[in-house]
Formats: sequence, C-alpha cells, structure tokens
Amino acid sequence: APKKEDMPLGIGTGSLTGTVARGLSRLLSVNTERDCQCEAAAIFVAYALGLPCFAFQPNSLEGAALVIDSMREESSAIEECKIQGQLDYLATDVGLLKVLMWLIAPVAMESGKYPQLISSDPREARVFLSR
Repeated sequence: APKKEDMPLGIGTGSLTGTVARGLSRLLSVNTERDCQCEAAAIFVAYALGLPCFAFQPNSLEGAALVIDSMREESSAIEECKIQGQLDYLATDVGLLKVLMWLIAPVAMESGKYPQLISSDPREARVFLSR
C-alpha cells in the first residue's frame, strides 16, 4: 500500500476533507448573532473614523466607490464654501487606511471571538487594494 505522504494532492492526510468541510460550514451556516456582531464592528469603526456608516457587511466595491466619490467631491468643492459633513478626501494614505480599517473590522471582531471566520471575509481588504 502506498504511504500517505506519497499520495498526490495530500490525499489520505485529511487536508482536502477538512478544507471541504470548512467551506461547506461557511456556506451553509446561518448565525444571525455573528452576522450582526460583524456588521456592528464595521459600523462602529466607520463612525469612529468619520466614514459614512453603511447598514451592511463592508465590501471592497463599496470601499472603492467611497474613495472615488470622495475624489469627485474634492475636485468639485470650492474651498470657501465647503458644506459641513462633506466626505473627507480618501485618496490619501490616511484615507486608504481608514477604508482598510473599515473593511477589516468585521474580521478583527470575529477572529477575536470565534476560532473560524464564517461571517467576515479577510480577502476584502486585498481585493480593495487591487482595485
């Protein structure tokens, strides 16, 4: 009989089965409390950083749209007549860090409370940076 170490794709070690089981648990599990905690973390961080608060799970597309909108508002605003509450210019190092913190807040909350990420996605920050 062949040894487990000699099998292709890690067959026999249980790694493939573990990956499939984790993926299915992420797809099929519904935990409203966990989802709400992730969204609450994102809303709190957005509010604390002065970003517009959204009532949904943060994603890279919304983060990119937020940065683009801030660029449009900055270019069309007249310095003397800035409207109070206008979105800060986010196409700076500090602005991008604010958006990244907003994107990663659900991941930080969930990884601090639970051993496995189900409701949040750490890849959102990487996708945002690639946009």
